[in-house]
Amino acid sequence: MSDTAKQQKKLKKRIQAIKERKTSGAQDIADAVLTFCRPLLQESQALNGEDNAVGLGVFAWNAAFLTKDRWSANLKNSLGRFNLSTDAQEALEGIVEEMIRQKKLMHPNDMRVITHYDVKVADGKLELTVDAKVATKPQMPKFNDLPQM
Repeated sequence: MSDTAKQQKKLKKRIQAIKERKTSGAQDIADAVLTFCRPLLQESQALNGEDNAVGLGVFAWNAAFLTKDRWSANLKNSLGRFNLSTDAQEALEGIVEEMIRQKKLMHPNDMRVITHYDVKVADGKLELTVDAKVATKPQMPKFNDLPQM
């Protein structure tokens, strides 16, 4: 292995270690998502419940890694199953677009992708469990602006 290749390998390991430290020091993902979804949760009745409100927030969180064309097409495919009016679909697309903007403002360096979430309401209190992984280009090649590691 050449000296250049060895140096690049060391550099990649250092960068990965820094990212892991940043992620471990990052806000708990469930707390981050709950805070992020707060505006949607305030409208949970209009969105047919807390699970739908969080689900829309999770979609927006993950969609922040995609191009607008891609997330918009995915949203339209998802909403097509619910027989919503065109106005309702456009309103939801506008909400998601704003939530993506908020994600980029609130958590610009958070590279975690939500892989699973669970919403429970017990005694009037919302409990959220979230699983996530740090996004990298080899894992998710269609995502934008991801590290190559």
